[in-house]
Amino acid sequence: MKNSLSLITLGCALLASPALSQDYAAVSKTSSGGLPDEGIGDLAMTGDGRFVVFASRASDLVPGDTNGNWDIFLRDTELETIELISVAADGSLGNSDSRFPQVSEDGRFVVFASHASNLVAGDANSKTDVFLVDRTLETIELVSLSTAGLQQNGDSYAERCCDVSDDGRYVTWMTLANNLHPYDAYSWLDRDVYVRDRFASETHLVSIAHLADQRDTGWEPSISADGSKITFTSNSLHLHPDDADGNDDIFLWHSTTGVIELISQTASGLAGTGGNSTASRITPDGRFVVYESSATDLSPDDTTTSRDIYLRDRTLGTTELISYNHDGTVYSGSGGLYQDGCKNADISADGRYVVFHAPRWMTEVEETGAYLRDRLTGTTELVGIPRWWWAYYSGGGWEPHVTNDGAKVLMRDDRGTPEHGTWGKDVAVFRLRDTSKNRVHLTHAPAVWWGSTLSVSADNAEPGATWALIRSFGRTGFTYGGATFDLSPSYKIIDTGSFDSAGEMSWVSPPVPQSAAGLTLYLELAAINADGSVDDSNHTELYIVG
Repeated sequence: MKNSLSLITLGCALLASPALSQDYAAVSKTSSGGLPDEGIGDLAMTGDGRFVVFASRASDLVPGDTNGNWDIFLRDTELETIELISVAADGSLGNSDSRFPQVSEDGRFVVFASHASNLVAGDANSKTDVFLVDRTLETIELVSLSTAGLQQNGDSYAERCCDVSDDGRYVTWMTLANNLHPYDAYSWLDRDVYVRDRFASETHLVSIAHLADQRDTGWEPSISADGSKITFTSNSLHLHPDDADGNDDIFLWHSTTGVIELISQTASGLAGTGGNSTASRITPDGRFVVYESSATDLSPDDTTTSRDIYLRDRTLGTTELISYNHDGTVYSGSGGLYQDGCKNADISADGRYVVFHAPRWMTEVEETGAYLRDRLTGTTELVGIPRWWWAYYSGGGWEPHVTNDGAKVLMRDDRGTPEHGTWGKDVAVFRLRDTSKNRVHLTHAPAVWWGSTLSVSADNAEPGATWALIRSFGRTGFTYGGATFDLSPSYKIIDTGSFDSAGEMSWVSPPVPQSAAGLTLYLELAAINADGSVDDSNHTELYIVG
């Protein structure tokens, strides 16, 4: 049953509303507020979202950056300032590339890998080393050293190659070196994980279980807030007695005992089989670990061979599948170019929110991008900037990170923002989520041919609420009834109706006219509740083919 009066009131009020905030905001901006002359990569941030670090070759993020190399930058999103991190103590620019930063929770310490030889005095090994910058003391320190102070004879150059504890005391990193520890002399081609205690000037080998066995390997370290636990990836057969398949698995090292714990395990306690498990993230308290895996026996719900996201609750001793589709089915990994599964998982401190990248098929929208799984509500939400599946090439929604409250998702994207428009180069973007309200979830195909019909569905609304499906050609934003809409105030109401007793709706359009061919439309739902309050949905993008 339609509520005509409410919809008329809605239409008049919305047309009179000023444009306000957007769902997406650029983070990697220059000091003047524009987008840089080059793209960015290697994102990381603090749990509150205030400090964001990234790498870029841009020359205009800060004045005087003329080296033409990849550098490390830190953005303070509260003060709206940007800082060049990868410089020597005297302010000299690095003479080679710096990549893969991580930041401590308060933003004081930043670690990164660099091939520059002039960041500290005496760096003469011609290798990619790991450095720590103390922003409070304004110092830079080479940390990829042995206990005796030897510089490493191998490189530390890979994604997720280093991490730092909250107090800056412990720095963990991956290296190809074989001269940092007496039990790591097997081959400089093998990767290993180390941790440096900066206060004690001691370096410990993490990826080894038996002192006499030098064949253990490790990479992709992630450290807990206090530095007592480090997760990493390894294909070693010797780290844990329940792992004998030679696949990549996730392990956890306890600093106090040296005990290594198997993380990527099945309900029976054995290592997952049928595929590799990689790219772990540990929560600050060390309870939860998320990772990606193509193993086929980690969860009874997962019978596919695609790469999925899993969570290990170390307190409960459970392994949980995270990468469910919006409708509760398991991600299918449907084939096609670059359809290689879910990856790049990150997790909030309390384990409630997990974000990850998926190529498509996570929702009815079938869109490539970043997704958020709310473990409390059991919902999967597209948080990346809407795009067609073929835009997988361009890196939409890569490297997602979520704040502890779930209100912001950081990602790398080349789609641009409403503020800056389409860019074509990777930008660090915040997706701003309204976590205070019941958010309606709208889905449909990303494109339809003219002459065909469009099927739209939505859920998570108040049962019986009145809905209005609106469309516009832009996304300048407006507010009504306390809800912030993403579309332009010059929207049009396509149709109206009511949500059913489950808070769901479905609608099928008339055939799309040929005159609409080539147009891009933005759609959104307004839900008017019985008490007069208003909920808005996510906005979606629709392209008319023809």
